[in-house]
Amino acid sequence: MLKQLFSLQNRLPLLVLGALIVGNVLLGTVLYHQLLGMANANQATVGRSFAHQLAYSVKTPMLHRDPLSLQVAVSEIARQPGVARAAIVDKDNRLLAEEQVASVGENGLEQYRAAITIEDAVNGFALVELDRFFYRRQGVALFRMALVLSVLTSLAAVAVCWRLHHNYVERIRALITRLPSAEAPAANAGEGSSVQAAESSTLADDELEQLEQKIAPLLTVKHQDSQPVGVEQQHCTHVGLKCDTFVQLRGQLSGDHFTELLAELDALVQSLLKLYDGELISFSDNTLVLQFTGAAEDDDYPVRALYTTFALLKRLQKWRTSKGLELEIAAALCTGPMEKAHCGLMRKLMVEEYQKRLQQLHGRAASGDVLLDKATAGHVALDHIALLEPVSSDMDVLRCEGLEATADTLVVRQLALLDAVS
Repeated sequence: MLKQLFSLQNRLPLLVLGALIVGNVLLGTVLYHQLLGMANANQATVGRSFAHQLAYSVKTPMLHRDPLSLQVAVSEIARQPGVARAAIVDKDNRLLAEEQVASVGENGLEQYRAAITIEDAVNGFALVELDRFFYRRQGVALFRMALVLSVLTSLAAVAVCWRLHHNYVERIRALITRLPSAEAPAANAGEGSSVQAAESSTLADDELEQLEQKIAPLLTVKHQDSQPVGVEQQHCTHVGLKCDTFVQLRGQLSGDHFTELLAELDALVQSLLKLYDGELISFSDNTLVLQFTGAAEDDDYPVRALYTTFALLKRLQKWRTSKGLELEIAAALCTGPMEKAHCGLMRKLMVEEYQKRLQQLHGRAASGDVLLDKATAGHVALDHIALLEPVSSDMDVLRCEGLEATADTLVVRQLALLDAVS
């Protein structure tokens, strides 16, 4: 219940509602005190005005000691709005005339006094007591109107915010449903299935966290955008993918079917190269040559090369069952430095050197093998990534039997994501 209340769909509206409540409380407090101060100031002005008016109007009755006229003057002031009591007293504070129109407790009265002067002598005082709550009621009424308007405006803002945020959350949920679940590829992940299940069990109820976990495989591989200034060589891993059955397939399939197969293979290779930051160098003699580079020797370019190789092999294995195509591929990886060549011919010469090394490895590879030279197998980035077995006693060539469980699961999830977004 509490998780649903604070779900992503409700989180922003609740945050806006909380901010509006705090803001309205603060503004309401300030407004209330401002209105109260204005009411008190208005009351003081009116009270002094009434007292002076009464004192001026009774000068003649006070001079002639006319109690009836005094009472009439007092009654006129007492009938004014907000006046609770009016009175006239002499200089010895004896009551001469009084009119009380409302019974208000002492705490609700504010008294104002004005001297009655005749020929520069004080003959008495005019007293006017005002009802404090009468003047405050006007401010309270205005405050209530402002409060109602603020509440309605806040509710409208929260409703609009909830509606807009609801649309965003629905779009996120639509993306989540389109992306493969963590459990789906785990069934085909081999040793990585247990790791995959453990990851899927930790998916949070928050839609944004679910989306982040589902696209995490696409964000796992590091990407070196720039190289240090002054570096004159780059480090790279070349991958050779040799398919001896291309000639047989070309003879077995029709021209359109074979062209369609090549186009599909090209799309797969390009998507993998885009994902793992690689480059297609050449395609000749039934061999694809890919290049993965890094600015520093300990960068992850061998990992990206190996992930691309196994991702491609997994997909071609799937084609074997779904399309009935027998694509026998042997893969070879070699790693080493490569000088930056500003001349195109020099670059081609260096690439040819690596192609010769790949051909030597292909000569020792059977169909389905993934062979690594000593530099690739010993690279620090492949620790706890590849399962290696020596091919020769001198350990100059090693066979990669597969990927560790976590790495294999990662490749399977990345392939599933590529299928989902393609």
